[in-house]
Amino acid sequence: MRHPKRIVIALAIVAAIAAFARGGTLAENIDPGGSNAKYAYGENIGWLNARPAGAGGPGVQVGKTRLTGYIWAENIGWINMSCHTNATCATVNYGVLNDGLGVLSGYAWAENVGWINMSCLTNNTCSTSTYGVIIDPWTGVFGGKAWGENVGWISFSWGSGAPAAFRVQTGWACPYDLNRDATVAFADLLVLARAYNSTPSRPNWNAMADFNRSGHVAFADLLLFASHYRQTLAACLPA
Repeated sequence: MRHPKRIVIALAIVAAIAAFARGGTLAENIDPGGSNAKYAYGENIGWLNARPAGAGGPGVQVGKTRLTGYIWAENIGWINMSCHTNATCATVNYGVLNDGLGVLSGYAWAENVGWINMSCLTNNTCSTSTYGVIIDPWTGVFGGKAWGENVGWISFSWGSGAPAAFRVQTGWACPYDLNRDATVAFADLLVLARAYNSTPSRPNWNAMADFNRSGHVAFADLLLFASHYRQTLAACLPA
């Protein structure tokens, strides 16, 4: 057998999809731009993939109140973000929580290495060690570190000690607040207007205004912007 490890990984992903489908609805919103923005790195366990089976697979789903789904770590197996992922909360109630603006807390469960704590806020230990994972609510990019007693630090964006640049990004974000003042308003429309009808080769190109990632800031982007006009940051963020 030429690639036994790949076959084992593939079978594990298929098994996870089947198990997840029995307990809930398959969904994930990681790497919305298709740029491989789905990797975290553990100092003692290597790479972790938050979108292991592509679109519609068992990867991580970020919502306003919690995260669900799985991360796949090649060296330690599956990490479950919540008991809601597989409908086991009646047995053990746990999960990674979102405060609604991207500050995470709570525990994920790794089948082979136990609990992973997303923030010192979870167990009120910030006076001893300050750490945590956050999601930028405007870009959807993860930052910070989580702690696992049996695996050490897990970084969600590039830092010292990692072998390469990496990041995790989610589609749970409010990209329409272009000037980052927490309200989608006329000032943001002016930013959009300056980039209107541009492509990456034009001097007025602004990738942030290309909401539908088509490579052209056009009428479709204006319609998306209009659908969120006058929203505050909290209202703009998807559920």
